[in-house]
Amino acid sequence: MKQVLAILMFVQCMLLPLYATDSEVISYTSHIRISGNKIIWSDSVVIQINNPKGSNTSYVSIDYLKNEKANIEDARIEDIRGNIIRKLKKNEIKEESAISGGTMYQDRLIKYAYLKHNQYPYRIAYSSQKSTSDFLAIASWTPLLFHNQDVKQARLIVDIPSENYNIKYRCKNIGGPVISTSGERTVYQWNTSYTSQKAQKCAPDSELKIPTVDFLPLHFKYEIDGSWESWVSFGDFIHKLNAKTTILPDTEKQTVDLLLAGVTDPEKKAVILYKYLQEHTRYINVSIKTGGLKSYPAGYVSQNKYGDCKALSTYMIALLEYAGIKAYYTLISLGDEVEPVDRNFPFQVFNHVIVTLPLNQDTIFLECTSKNIPMGYVGTSIQGRDALMIIPGKSFLIQTPSLQPEDVKCTSSIQIFTNPSYCINNLKMQLRGRLFEAMNYFNHNLHEKEVEKALRNYVLPGNFDFQSFDLLKEKPEKPEITLQAKIQTQNCFKIYGKNIVLSPLFNTLPSFEPPAERTQGVRFEYPIVSCDTLTYSLKQIELLEEKPENNSIDSPFGKYSVQYDLSGNDFRIIKNLLIFKGFYPVEEYKEFYKFWTAVQAEDNKKIYLETK
Repeated sequence: MKQVLAILMFVQCMLLPLYATDSEVISYTSHIRISGNKIIWSDSVVIQINNPKGSNTSYVSIDYLKNEKANIEDARIEDIRGNIIRKLKKNEIKEESAISGGTMYQDRLIKYAYLKHNQYPYRIAYSSQKSTSDFLAIASWTPLLFHNQDVKQARLIVDIPSENYNIKYRCKNIGGPVISTSGERTVYQWNTSYTSQKAQKCAPDSELKIPTVDFLPLHFKYEIDGSWESWVSFGDFIHKLNAKTTILPDTEKQTVDLLLAGVTDPEKKAVILYKYLQEHTRYINVSIKTGGLKSYPAGYVSQNKYGDCKALSTYMIALLEYAGIKAYYTLISLGDEVEPVDRNFPFQVFNHVIVTLPLNQDTIFLECTSKNIPMGYVGTSIQGRDALMIIPGKSFLIQTPSLQPEDVKCTSSIQIFTNPSYCINNLKMQLRGRLFEAMNYFNHNLHEKEVEKALRNYVLPGNFDFQSFDLLKEKPEKPEITLQAKIQTQNCFKIYGKNIVLSPLFNTLPSFEPPAERTQGVRFEYPIVSCDTLTYSLKQIELLEEKPENNSIDSPFGKYSVQYDLSGNDFRIIKNLLIFKGFYPVEEYKEFYKFWTAVQAEDNKKIYLETK
């Protein structure tokens, strides 16, 4: 018997490397049916867990709103031949609020259960169902249940009435549906599979080529009636959903009167009210009922001094309107990646709300969830993308400004004083763009030790000791923050007789995959710009035989230059880097990699100096 078990274990160990991923979807069928005014979503799933690393996908779950009915049914563990090992008991299914980061309360719930086994490979199979009468979309579907997971077979079936039920749909990375009509029903069916890919550095999500189907009713009911016929009709729905939310309490009106006493210029009024918003409210997400789209009224924020992006934006609009300044509720997609909006397919693709303020022949965008940015600052997470400005009867897509090189340019000046064993560096950096946003947030929300850790992770990766540092906003109206620091480094220079070797202080440029390993294009959503000046103070420098030659690298992807200056005992290195905003398909990656590695080599090389 022991010999048989040993053979079985050996065979199992030999089989494990044959599986490409830690877990994989064997089959996944989504069946959606419209019946009367109700929609019923039914899923049937079989997942294979190939090794212990894949056990983090060995659970079943379904999330839903309080007004929806939801159940997990017939969940079980099987061997790879389909033999049932055990079935999930009803009392093993847990239910709790699906609270996400930054959310104080929401009425989205989740039912879930774990189905783990200790012999690999094994499978978990389950079905789930939920239904509701209020819905925006029939399906917004992909076959992916977990990241980095192959999908062997997936199917989407949409079953709708044939008469008087208008729909629209779009497909990405998947063929069109097979459409069949029987009696009073029409069925749309898609079949697909997917081989998982890991996102490569600076590759947009679109490069993963994930199959996607969006299937919408042309007219819907989501607390109130709405339509996907146009961006105007969807804007009207949002406007009606948030009707009568910009009414301020009398006490708040009195506060505004005091704040603006004697002020007549609309822009100055806006600056005062925006600062008031920042100083007297904080961001907390509270999401109930149609919370993903419906705002709490201005009076709620006035009383509680907090709100989510919708409520804080509504409150800001109410303050401005009471001051006689017209502003607009605006939907936008927040994130590092700029997701293009399909202008010909109106749909709810937004996850954030800002305020659009037309003022003095200019358009100012107000981010109402941040307490420490200047008014009108368009940060990396909302720049250069489409947004839907809500105006009754004429909502339309506008575009936020794209960050320009000067908006994101980070400069540093480092004075390096040397002795035989270590260097003391006086450092001053002006941070803009993403580094400004990160360090501005950390400086106001973290303890000193945590800020120091963030500086090492985000700004100054390297082996050194902070002797002191400070983060200063020298000009509050400007979107930049200044880091002043004294740091101690070792081995940044060495003297060998008449020769001096200077090593780079920091290695801030990440590495990219070699072309042979790259399968995805590269995209930079905004420029990357830096100017670094390093000044070495060395007595031996005045005896320098000659300074190194300047160098520059130009390409369609960006520019890099390095200059060397000598003045008395100071040897100065000036480095300038500019990476252009843009998308470079994988066919151009070889040339991009050549440029990037050339810049890396020049930026990280040691400097050899020969004295007289």
